[in-house]
Amino acid sequence: MLKQGVIFILLVLLIAMAVGGYWYIRNYIYTGTPLYPIGLRLGGETIFPGVEIPSQFPPPDTPLTKHWSQFSRVIYSWLDNPSELHMALTEVSHNSGGLGLLWIFGCLPALIWVLVSIIRRKGGRQGGWILPAGTGSAWIGITIIGLVLFFAMPPRHNHKVRYIIWIYGFGLPAFFLAVERIRRSSSVFRRRLGLVWISAVLVLFIGEGIYSFGYQVKKISLSRQGVREGAFHPSHLIRAAWEKYPPGYFLPKLKESLFRRVFQYQEPVAIGELNSFPEQREIVGHLTQGDAFGVRPIYFLDRDTASDPAKLSRFIRDRRIRYIVWNPDIPVPPALGMSALLWDRVPGWYYLLVVDPDGVYPDSRKGGQSP
Repeated sequence: MLKQGVIFILLVLLIAMAVGGYWYIRNYIYTGTPLYPIGLRLGGETIFPGVEIPSQFPPPDTPLTKHWSQFSRVIYSWLDNPSELHMALTEVSHNSGGLGLLWIFGCLPALIWVLVSIIRRKGGRQGGWILPAGTGSAWIGITIIGLVLFFAMPPRHNHKVRYIIWIYGFGLPAFFLAVERIRRSSSVFRRRLGLVWISAVLVLFIGEGIYSFGYQVKKISLSRQGVREGAFHPSHLIRAAWEKYPPGYFLPKLKESLFRRVFQYQEPVAIGELNSFPEQREIVGHLTQGDAFGVRPIYFLDRDTASDPAKLSRFIRDRRIRYIVWNPDIPVPPALGMSALLWDRVPGWYYLLVVDPDGVYPDSRKGGQSP
């Protein structure tokens, strides 16, 4: 019995890794941290190198959920963000995007059924749908593991699907177990009712997949053409399948500025507080695309450091910074402005400041140019 339970736990964890582990493994191989560029520190020890979320990233909230408890955000996300369903179905990293219709209508009910079955067995009731022998304790074990992993997520981030996609590794086995129980049920009514449920889940799952895939293909194709809105066309699918996605494809204006040079090389870049609107932070993705993935160092520059000539000069020299991306809605501190050899501006999006790590000093007066 114990052996069966251990094998069952390992199998479920393997499914979880297969479903949601690809990007974590890829990131770790290329960068040394599964959550690149985010790091992890526990008890003062560095587990994975990288920046820390609390001090570098704004809270992952929407205006609607800003003052909610984290528990409320999780429930809202798992309900697939009913007020913005379109975003929930298509944006995997959206601050309130859900886990999809398969989770809410298929996996979650199946998990509840598993837990109810365990309770019924522990209570001595053997009627109804019961779990295979030896798996009750195993399910308790993987539930504990799942809860630990879920609450070990970075603070206030365990409602975001990009961080908890692995939870499907627990939901899918429960769903398939429920399907098998329905197939073997001796009750005609249960089999028919179960068939309706399974069919509805599959229709929703496939429909969501087709819709989301078509939306993303259209979005990528239009973005590469410098267009934000437009109807889907078969040519979008062809372009998405055959054309490469160079850095900056999502915002063509970047390629009309000094960002062209930034994308050509892998020199270190510092980023200021880009909090004016969510899309502004997508520059991190552009800077880590293509050959720069896992190679380009990215640092976060706070206003206090940018305003102090001595701190700023050490920051630039020690990290060999060549470019600084700054929010045009935030005044450029004089110390930072005077350190820049050259400025460029992507209207409404960014300032790009070029600095020389070997020529910046606390009393530097070489820069000071304005865009």
